[in-house]
Amino acid sequence: RQLEILPAGPIGRSLELACAEGHFTRQLAPRVGHLTATDISAIAVERARARCRDQLNVEFSVLDFSADPLPGEMDLIVCSEVLYYLDDLAELRRIAKKIVEALAPGGSFISAHAFVLRDNVERTGFDWNTFGAQLISETLAATEGLVLEQSIQTELYRIDRFRRRSPGDVATEPMIDHVPIRAPIGIGVARNIVWGGARALRRDVARSERRQRIPVLMYHSVADDGPAALARFRL
Repeated sequence: RQLEILPAGPIGRSLELACAEGHFTRQLAPRVGHLTATDISAIAVERARARCRDQLNVEFSVLDFSADPLPGEMDLIVCSEVLYYLDDLAELRRIAKKIVEALAPGGSFISAHAFVLRDNVERTGFDWNTFGAQLISETLAATEGLVLEQSIQTELYRIDRFRRRSPGDVATEPMIDHVPIRAPIGIGVARNIVWGGARALRRDVARSERRQRIPVLMYHSVADDGPAALARFRL
C-alpha cells in the first residue's frame, strides 16, 4: 500500500525513519535514486544492512529522529508504524515540524498508522493506550507547510502522503481511497482489535469494575456424554 501511494515521477533523495530490519527498505530502494535508511536500534540497522546488501543505492545509519537532526533536502521521507511511541501530541507536533524542515520544497512525506480507540471510541480500532492514525493525520495536516495529497484507508489503518508546499503552491482536495484489508490478520494482532467501536475502554472498565470475590471455573474433562445431572456443565 505504501508503494502504491508513492508520488509520480522520479524520486531522488529519500529517507526512511524507523526502518526496523529492512523489509520495506528492500521494496522501496528500487523505486528511488538514493535511500538513507535509519533506525534507533543498531541491531536493527545491521540486520537491515544484511537484508539489503545487494541494494547499492542504500546507506544505513543509527538515528533517533526525536533527538537527532534529520538530513535535509529530501524528496521523500517515510515514517510508518512508529509515531505512536512518541511521548504526547506536543512531541508529535515538534517531530512534524522537523520533518517539514527536512523535506525539499515539493517533497513528500508518507506515513502509515493504525486506528486506535483512544482517538475515536465509536469506530473500529486497536485498544492500545496511545494515540493513533486519526490524531497523527490531523496533527500532520495542521502542521504549517504540509498539505495532504492522497490517503489510502481501510477499516484498521490509513496511509497518507503529504507534500511540503512550495512558495505559491496551491493546495487541492486530497484523493481519498477506501479499500478492503487484503492481508491476513494474525491472532496476536486480532486480539487487540475492537470492531465497530466500544462503549468503554478496557483500562477504564478495569478501574471502575472491582470485585472482592470472583468465580473460578475448572475443567475436569471434555466428553460427549456423562451423568444427566451434570449435563448443564458439560462441553
